[in-house]
Amino acid sequence: MKKYIAILLGALLVAGCDDSEQLVEPMVPSVFTAYFESQPKTKVYVDSELQMCWTAGDKISIFTDSNNKPYTFTGNTGDTKATFTKDLTEIVGTPFSISTNYAVYPYDASTTITQDEKIKLNIPAVQSYESNTFGIQSNPMVAVTSGPSDHTLCFKNLCGYLVVSLYGSGTIKSVSFTGNNNEKIAGLALVTATHDAAPTLEFDESATTTISIDCKEGIALGADEKHATDFWFCIPPTTFSKGFTVTVVNTDDVKVNLSISSPKTITRNHKASMNPKDIHHVKSMPPATKGYADDAPESRVYRNYLLELGIPQYEIDAKIATIFNTIFSNNDSGAYHEVEVKGEKMAYISDVKNKDVRSEGMSYGMMVAVQMNKPEMFDRLWRWANYYMRHNEQGASHGLFAWQCRTDGSRISQGSASDGELYFVTALLLASRRWGQSADYNYLEEAQTLLNQLFSKDGTGGVTNIINTTYNLINFCPDTNSNNHTDPSYHLPAFYEIWAETAQDDRVDYYRTLAANARDFLHKATNAKTGLNPDQCNFDGTIMQSFWGGSNNEFHYDSWRVPMNIAMDFTWYHKDAEWQSDYASRIVKAVVGGYGLTTFPDQFALDGGKPKYIMGGGSSSPKLRHSIGFVGAMATTSLMIDDEDYSQDLVRHMFDQKLEPYSDGYYDVYYDGLIYLFALLHLSGNYRMSW
Repeated sequence: MKKYIAILLGALLVAGCDDSEQLVEPMVPSVFTAYFESQPKTKVYVDSELQMCWTAGDKISIFTDSNNKPYTFTGNTGDTKATFTKDLTEIVGTPFSISTNYAVYPYDASTTITQDEKIKLNIPAVQSYESNTFGIQSNPMVAVTSGPSDHTLCFKNLCGYLVVSLYGSGTIKSVSFTGNNNEKIAGLALVTATHDAAPTLEFDESATTTISIDCKEGIALGADEKHATDFWFCIPPTTFSKGFTVTVVNTDDVKVNLSISSPKTITRNHKASMNPKDIHHVKSMPPATKGYADDAPESRVYRNYLLELGIPQYEIDAKIATIFNTIFSNNDSGAYHEVEVKGEKMAYISDVKNKDVRSEGMSYGMMVAVQMNKPEMFDRLWRWANYYMRHNEQGASHGLFAWQCRTDGSRISQGSASDGELYFVTALLLASRRWGQSADYNYLEEAQTLLNQLFSKDGTGGVTNIINTTYNLINFCPDTNSNNHTDPSYHLPAFYEIWAETAQDDRVDYYRTLAANARDFLHKATNAKTGLNPDQCNFDGTIMQSFWGGSNNEFHYDSWRVPMNIAMDFTWYHKDAEWQSDYASRIVKAVVGGYGLTTFPDQFALDGGKPKYIMGGGSSSPKLRHSIGFVGAMATTSLMIDDEDYSQDLVRHMFDQKLEPYSDGYYDVYYDGLIYLFALLHLSGNYRMSW
């Protein structure tokens, strides 16, 4: 058929023919006619001015019995009524009888009909590009006559259409479509067709999940949205329950993935469209070859991966500001709240879902404050933590922080959490680098005091140092019970390097040992195939056989932080870069490659499968989600690798996320929000060790 009218050929043949106007052909088995209505009830419009017509040489398959017989259009290009004549082709095989006549467009020698008169045909997995329409022979149709003596054909489409509009620079080699839930859409299909009803189909087990448009020598994209280039997919009626992904490959074999996570249904005869998308093919964004620590502080250039990716700086700044303001809004919807206690200006970070204050969140808030140059906020948080959370009284816990309080400052737990103490020290040391001191605090002295108090604990009264001194690794909590195991997300070798460089005490060599041990521990604690780690484990990286019902043996909320922690150490110190890059590749392939860019969940068994336990994250209805915090943490792996299938698309997808309630109403402005904000700072070059 004519290339420029292919879309109307498929569309106009959709509707049933008007029986009162059907052409009556002689009862000659070797000749069939095809009739079009001039104004069918169902159309797929490209341009209402286009006329439907056939092209000389078009072929169809016709079944008057079980043998597939090729018929050729004998008219002229541009005809709107067609006569098809049987080819003089030898038919091999003994046919069986069927009740009426069937036809299939386009002709394919492999198309067959079964004893129960169902058509086996191929839905093309590779379609050809045509300007403003679908490709030649990409749109399969079937026709069924009213009886064996009826030789008038009225074809009906098997597919609907998705139009993907792209603009930008470059020449496109192929465009592919895949459902995010791996729906079958191409290959061998079994079609049920009747004279007076729409055809239906079901796919064989061998069917595939991807349809590609072959652009042959390449198609140059339109330069802007107004002049976007359309790519037409012929897709069988399907509901894509988790959305779909379109993969665009340019002539340099560089890929860009465009993902839609919301459900989408393609219906027969109808056109669906995507809004025009700007395609930026970036050839290479290799990871750094050295750490920031290798340069003098005044000459360090912190990588802005988002800007390299083509995201304008004003959009990056606006995104960071939006997320920061959502979390630190100082109102009921945010996690940050300013208070005045006995004339002192204070503030706390609340885990909003659980309506409490944790040393984790307070220390995270201080880290955000130092990274975003907010000294007043930093002092407010440190003042509240010291006033309400710190064990200022003499005793075994003197100088440590209660890990959990109510928002009025009263304590829920007297015990401490090792990660909170770790972040308090590091935030103070970085504050000393950035600001030196404030009116109320000398940050270096504050950090030194806390370090001395931490290292003074020896188990007396059940309170230990946050470091297990047998293994020289951070423990889960500084008490004699939790000193016997650890949490992989607490292992931040880059923080110990900061301690060694900045604390100005007599433990420099010990801090370097802690950093090296933390790196070695992460090798052991992460799965050799998937890179996934348990929430808690033994100091040798092995899982704990019986603790909290076994839920700690899987990858849950605490574990989200591990890829981001490793990325931080890669970019800051680069002392374990080869292993860290390999780790990043493994976890990205297991998580994003295993579940899809826009659909990967937030909890796993260590082998990458579904976890036995699904943690609630404060929800009464625990469920797996595509959580913004974990998306952010995973995106930071792109600082360690340049995976052509995932890295850049993962960061783009991360940047598109919004900190808002999920579809089920669940909302976590605290943990989800803070981890996502950290990821934005890392990827924009704003999570720093020097200023």
